[in-house]
Amino acid sequence: MVGPRPRSLGAFVGGFKASVTRRVRRECGAPNLAVWQRSYWDRVVRTEREVEAVRRYIHENPERWHDDRLHPAHPPRP
Repeated sequence: MVGPRPRSLGAFVGGFKASVTRRVRRECGAPNLAVWQRSYWDRVVRTEREVEAVRRYIHENPERWHDDRLHPAHPPRP
């Protein structure tokens, strides 16, 4: 069997992502647009301290976007 089992969480997420991808590509007029990030890192959060660190990262991360080397306005590095 290839892919997630029917009616599993993986099947639900796969269906959701496929549906969103079709809609975004249609509305943007970009049939080959990459919509989802590839090769992300996930991890198990085991302690309250880790939970707080993850929450802080999620909250503060948008404020750091202007410093990101991939930001369109960021000057290229030599």
